[in-house]
Amino acid sequence: MPHNFSGADLLASLLAFVLFIPFAFIPGWVSAWAADLLEFRKRSVLARVAIAIPLSIGLTPALSFLTGRFFPFSAEWFVFGFFCLMFPVTLFLDPRGHGTGASWGREFRRYGAIAGAWIALGIASLIDLQIGNRLYFPVIGVDYALRSPFVASIARAGIPAINPLFFPGHAVPLRYHYFWLIPCSLVDLLGGSLITARQAIIGGTLWVGLALMSVVAAFLRFVHPAGAVRIHRRCAVAIGLLCVTGLDILPNLWLDLQHHPLGDPEWWNEQVSAWITSVLWVPHHTASLIAGLAATLIIWNSARAQRRGQQTAWAVITGLCLATSIGSSLYVAMVFAAGLTAWICILLFRGSRGEAVFAAAAGVLAACMAAPHLLVLEAAGGGTAAGGPHSTIPIAFAVRRFLPLWFSFDPSVHASPFRENLLNALTLPLNYFMELGVFLVGGLWTLRHWRTGSPAMDRYRLFTLTLGGTSFLVGTFFRSVVIGNNDLGWRGFLLCQFVLLLWTVDLIEKVPVRRRLLVNVLIAIGIASSVYEVFTLRLYPIALDRLDIPREAFAVDHELGSRTYALRASYEALRNKLPAGAIVQHNPVAVPNDLPYGLYADRPVVADTPGCEAVFGGDQSLCGPIYSRLSAIFDGRDTAADLDGACTDLSISAVLVKDTDPVWKERESWVWQREPIVGNRFARIVACGSGVRRSTAN
Repeated sequence: MPHNFSGADLLASLLAFVLFIPFAFIPGWVSAWAADLLEFRKRSVLARVAIAIPLSIGLTPALSFLTGRFFPFSAEWFVFGFFCLMFPVTLFLDPRGHGTGASWGREFRRYGAIAGAWIALGIASLIDLQIGNRLYFPVIGVDYALRSPFVASIARAGIPAINPLFFPGHAVPLRYHYFWLIPCSLVDLLGGSLITARQAIIGGTLWVGLALMSVVAAFLRFVHPAGAVRIHRRCAVAIGLLCVTGLDILPNLWLDLQHHPLGDPEWWNEQVSAWITSVLWVPHHTASLIAGLAATLIIWNSARAQRRGQQTAWAVITGLCLATSIGSSLYVAMVFAAGLTAWICILLFRGSRGEAVFAAAAGVLAACMAAPHLLVLEAAGGGTAAGGPHSTIPIAFAVRRFLPLWFSFDPSVHASPFRENLLNALTLPLNYFMELGVFLVGGLWTLRHWRTGSPAMDRYRLFTLTLGGTSFLVGTFFRSVVIGNNDLGWRGFLLCQFVLLLWTVDLIEKVPVRRRLLVNVLIAIGIASSVYEVFTLRLYPIALDRLDIPREAFAVDHELGSRTYALRASYEALRNKLPAGAIVQHNPVAVPNDLPYGLYADRPVVADTPGCEAVFGGDQSLCGPIYSRLSAIFDGRDTAADLDGACTDLSISAVLVKDTDPVWKERESWVWQREPIVGNRFARIVACGSGVRRSTAN
């Protein structure tokens, strides 16, 4: 019977979204109520929601890590069970809150509609799209194929996390910033067989989007000097600006005309990602930003905590949020650390000793809470992960590149770092105009007028200038050199983008008539660019099957949809055939890249790639012999007896062979000599070693 994978993803993702409530909403609500954070008990329901969601994103990962690290993994259920028990108590003690009446109901319906639209967009962008017996993951699946195995591994083995992509005969610690993936693993466990690791991540991604909207609203209400004045209008403008990006559609349309479309429109340049792209593609980095912003929100309002006990509670909550930022993305956390350190120095210079001490104490608490994670990263060894952390992240001075010109530089330019950086510096204005669009105008307008504000506005602008300026300087003049991707420049720039968003709200509120046309044009192009990106990320894999365009790394022919359907069906059938922890090994030299394993298997492997993914934990020197034995299996050199010997030695229960693997074409090979556990025209899963006995017993 044909599978309805799109329908299954839709229902499971919605279920995951609901199951995230105890982790993405309730902890923030209960903690804010108990500590009366930002005078939580006096706030309207909408204001409470705007506080509770980003605060939960900040609290839950650090709490779940610390609980799982020092207690049995099951202890986490008691922590979040306590929050769930306390939630109705807070409603009973204060059932209504403030802000009732027709106006409140109208605003509640408006924000509900916005949330519903986002959930619909997020699910449509992230689930598999099925057309008959063809199945298409979005381009975003490239990253989800990496994080889904991590979520499944945490669900199986607990904390500290185990690297599921490399098994040199024993488990090795995971070397990655995985804090945000821990609550995803809890939802994976809570959903049982109804939810896969990837579907749990999708549910969490939806909450990250809601948290981003909420933290924007919270900053406009509790940090911006305007406070409650026209708050709903300003929030509507800010949330609308989350749909705006730079001018990415213009170079991408030119590439389309050259019959060379990109899988992700951000790839045309050193990206300053659209907000929608950041949430959908890298929710863990965005969650790190939200956690840091939640901490910053409390630091800004720390003077409201009058009693010593309340100050302590606020500091602990702030420390937990900062620890989550560290554990979810070291790149984002580094920028927060630099910005908040600068702000503490400014507070001391201005005589605000109490606020400076509060911020410093929260930072020390965060470092202590994140220390167990950082020590595990240090002990894990094996290099650094793609986009992942290292105990000492290599960073180099380098001016942000403008790739269209960078690739056209004469080779002699690249041979001279000075000349290369000079040319990159000269292109910075054009670079940022293309990447930021209306947000660059908003930033320049604010910088021009910031001296003319009231004292309260001066403090706000100095605060945002400190945080945003630090992010700008780091993202512009430094880059991470762990891999080719400049994750420090791309993700560390998120804080600057957030500040520019706040400033652009003011621009739109006060834009002079003579400049309104420019602002409106840039907003229109920015919306068009975001829409273009969403559709491209969704439809590009389909285009690979339908059009004669460059194959990239996704497909070698026009059978991507059929092959993906077959591989997902194979992994689905395997769930009831072998235990969840059984190793099912695919070809580590996969052509095309073996994304279906990461998206659908939810199982460990001995080696995912030729490098055994030891960068995510493990001793790289152990990879060579393992890779050699696996190569012999999939290139057709091994006999059936050799296969069983290798599987026994490497603890493999079964191997998955695709029609693109060399051994598939050898009709006398073991692939065709044995009855597969699961088989179709694109894939066969064959038991081997101890797995032969298991499959026979089943």
